Amino acid sequence: MLLAGSGCVSLDGMAAQLKARADGEASRARIEGEIPHIQVWINDTQVVNWTDSANHAIGGAVDGMIALQMHLSNEKTPRWRTGGFHRFRNIAIREF
Repeated sequence: MLLAGSGCVSLDGMAAQLKARADGEASRARIEGEIPHIQVWINDTQVVNWTDSANHAIGGAVDGMIALQMHLSNEKTPRWRTGGFHRFRNIAIREF
């Protein structure tokens, strides 16, 4: 498996290091700069260290909202259903 984008690393052979811990998977992201420099760690293993080619945000925005997103809900993976919910835990946002 390869995370998309130049500067990203192959995850082949790292599966054991990246396996979710019993209490859940820990991820950390750091995004900084007008042209974003993006770093991502999963369970303390850095998997992305990448600088974009430009600021692609509308109007070149460098600040704004932060959103949490959940993907893919279908018959095989029914994440959204009547009365259902999705949980996030231990979320912290810190300005550097």
